[in-house]
Amino acid sequence: MDRLFTKILLIALGLGLAKKGFSEAFPDELITPQGKGLGFYGSGVAGVRDLSNIEVNPALLSLEKNYIITGGYSSPATGQDFYDVGIVDSFTSDFALAASYRGYEDKDPSELEAGDVLLPVERRMALAIARTYGDIAIGLNLNYTQANLPEGIDIVETGIFTGGMGLSGLINPNLRWGLSANRVVNHGYSETDPTTYRAGLSYQAHERVLVLLDYSLREKVDFYQGDLEGETEDENRVHLGSVITLGQGMKVFNSIGYGLTNGKKISGAAGLAVAGKNWEFAVGGSRPDFSENRSYAYGSLTVVVKQ
Repeated sequence: MDRLFTKILLIALGLGLAKKGFSEAFPDELITPQGKGLGFYGSGVAGVRDLSNIEVNPALLSLEKNYIITGGYSSPATGQDFYDVGIVDSFTSDFALAASYRGYEDKDPSELEAGDVLLPVERRMALAIARTYGDIAIGLNLNYTQANLPEGIDIVETGIFTGGMGLSGLINPNLRWGLSANRVVNHGYSETDPTTYRAGLSYQAHERVLVLLDYSLREKVDFYQGDLEGETEDENRVHLGSVITLGQGMKVFNSIGYGLTNGKKISGAAGLAVAGKNWEFAVGGSRPDFSENRSYAYGSLTVVVKQ
């Protein structure tokens, strides 16, 4: 009974905050995936290489021959903390295979601050497969979300399956393009699985400098944005980012984004990765909107089994 009451209260708080018009009342996890993808604020569709590819662009999973295991922990500016574990095997065959699991920390509704909201999600799982054909890489993903959603006056445990795909290819040896569509068949459950389209380029400007340019279009989520002033359209954003290799296994990555709709919000994100022969540790964070005093942090550890 206590668990059911908590679920009902979380849904009510989420709906109530959205209707009060808090611009903060949008869970950041719906924008930024796991892994180093946070350091690019969900961009990097043609250049990010880690577990975040399952969501951002599964085609990129096949571009490196390795077998990795990854675990990470994220603390969003809005929404509950969560952890990710995943595995990518692009070493043992011509096909790259990946799987991930995401679990969420319990949070007492009484601890919510004004403008905060919790996702009604229990867990997420994802699978992806990719292969490279010449200069073109193709990837597919399958996502599963277990959520507690309102149905009339009841809260019902709901299983949601969605799919997506990604493409990537070379224009020349230094210039790569990427396209992806994630959760394109969400059966109307945009409150937990909004459809997102991405397109972008990555340019190897120097042996130590990779430049990223991205455009993203995310479905408007009425569950959170329905009555927010000025947020009447799908979320259109452009991002400019980079990955800079410093040497000694260190990389700095960053992104700045500009919203073309819904208040034209400016976002920023950055991170640092330190790698050894068979491991990589990365930390990073983002500011979803520079006009608001909120930040989002994460850390991840990747172990390379084979490469």
